[in-house]
Amino acid sequence: MSTGDDTPRDLRDESTVLDWLAAGVISLRETPPTPERLAQWLDVLAAVVASGSEVLPFGVLADIVSIVVGDVSPAVARRCTLENHPVPATLVRRYEDHVLGRLHVDPAFQRGAAAVCRYHKGDRVRALAYLVQQLQRQIGLEGVLLSPGVLRGIAARNHVVLCEELATRPLPALQSQWLGLQLTTLCRAFRHSPELLAPEDLFELERGTAVKSFGQRLALRQTLQAARQLAAVLPSQPPRVRSRWRDVPTPIAEEDQYPVGGYTSLSTRGSIESLLHSQLAYMERDERPDLFDIKFLRDELLYFSRDDNQFLRPRRTVFLVLHPSLVAARVKDSAVPFQRIILTLGLITAAVQTWMAWLTTEALHFEIVFLDDGPRPSLPQERELLETVFSTERDVDVVRVRRLTSGELESLCEQTTFRSRCHAVQFSSEPAELPLAGVPLDSVLVTGPIPEHSAQDAALTSTTNVTELTSDPLQGWQACLRELVVRSL
Repeated sequence: MSTGDDTPRDLRDESTVLDWLAAGVISLRETPPTPERLAQWLDVLAAVVASGSEVLPFGVLADIVSIVVGDVSPAVARRCTLENHPVPATLVRRYEDHVLGRLHVDPAFQRGAAAVCRYHKGDRVRALAYLVQQLQRQIGLEGVLLSPGVLRGIAARNHVVLCEELATRPLPALQSQWLGLQLTTLCRAFRHSPELLAPEDLFELERGTAVKSFGQRLALRQTLQAARQLAAVLPSQPPRVRSRWRDVPTPIAEEDQYPVGGYTSLSTRGSIESLLHSQLAYMERDERPDLFDIKFLRDELLYFSRDDNQFLRPRRTVFLVLHPSLVAARVKDSAVPFQRIILTLGLITAAVQTWMAWLTTEALHFEIVFLDDGPRPSLPQERELLETVFSTERDVDVVRVRRLTSGELESLCEQTTFRSRCHAVQFSSEPAELPLAGVPLDSVLVTGPIPEHSAQDAALTSTTNVTELTSDPLQGWQACLRELVVRSL
């Protein structure tokens, strides 16, 4: 946030930090300060400072925290603070309308706030700090740097005394000017920002990963960003493919058949669910048996008859196999924004999401398998990351992430082919054979900036052709994803 050359960017002196905190307390608009609230605001502020990030004006941070936790009493706060507010009343109204008003109605921010409230009490402060940081980053605001030691010393004081001191502390004229410049820039940033929280921010808040270590959160965020960039070139509807008239499902499970069509006629045979509502008029309260019982015994009650057409929902299982050699893909090429392994995980994520969006009439199941033939587990961080990405799908058993040996994978494929149409894709950093009898197999070889996609029953499809057509590696990954999802239809 550019507020001029005289704006303090690094507050190390205790007196200056107290002036900065006092300006925030006096400028509160959502709720009046109390010792309990001040303790919560200082905890969130300390969590933001501990991460080395710049912080917003203290009053803005406190207003955001109050909105998130639902501790809002704006009428009282505004009556108490408007008379002594250090900035002009017109700027205060702009701040209320453009900043606070949008926070109250923005759907993305409300989703993030609801996710924060579901955290345990011990993690809620870190989740609040994460939300404030991502909001500041998404809007592109700059703030000030505080000394963690000075802030700890201030937070250790008696909160009752500290609250009274901050509420009555006289502000220097320069501090009021700084606050006015900050609020002006803040209002402008909120007006020009299309969204307050990115989809990756909401994903982390709702999946509970916002309180994890920085390395885990960075890998997750980059995987989601890579998946979104790779899938940007795919159409919303699946393209036309060759006819699959040779695919005849032989073992049909009962749950794969659904009756379709409307009611065609009336009949004296049927289930109680299809009984005409008018037949309930034959029921009597006191006399038993009544006319309803007699008609039921004589099969004279009327039922709706449904059309006999049946809708068959075919089953499809996709095996996504990650070879241990992918450990060599933990490198970053200068021409792409992510590591090769992150792009591989993003490609898997985008492929699964695309198949689920395209094949809505099929019963889909995805097996993400990490081959584990060695003494040590391979790719443990990657497995944990994919478990987090597909946590919702794993809960409904649409996606499974597991470790299997080559023999166990072959046995699983053999059992699955009897009740589902199967397709397998192997990801590796070196040529590797994966004998899966009766299962079409694609291979994605990650040996350079551009992956090589080949099929078991066809010649090499990407690799050389893609490299010749484009010099942009990201476009090569997009082409690989397009060929992979289309070929398996």
